[in-house]
Amino acid sequence: MKGTVGRIVALVVVVIIGVAAIYFVASNAGNKVVPPVAEGEKVSSGETAEGTVVATGPQPQIQFEEMVYDWGTVYQNQKVPHVFKFKNVGEVDLVIENVRSS
Repeated sequence: MKGTVGRIVALVVVVIIGVAAIYFVASNAGNKVVPPVAEGEKVSSGETAEGTVVATGPQPQIQFEEMVYDWGTVYQNQKVPHVFKFKNVGEVDLVIENVRSS
């Protein structure tokens, strides 16, 4: 009996670690891995040592009419439409990609 409980606990631990590893890999799938840069070393134009692109020149800028909306009480399967209005107040076109709802 004692050995069976130990095996079950070990199996549960392995499953939890496996699920955590899968989640970690899936959540970081789109992240760019950047090799380390020595202190003082120059990086390519428009990119920081951390791999983040630094924009220069005119930029788009999004501005929302409201940042928060109180949905009130919402019941299951109830449709509660709301439009978050925004505009580009920047100097160049604003491109919105990969929109996903939750």
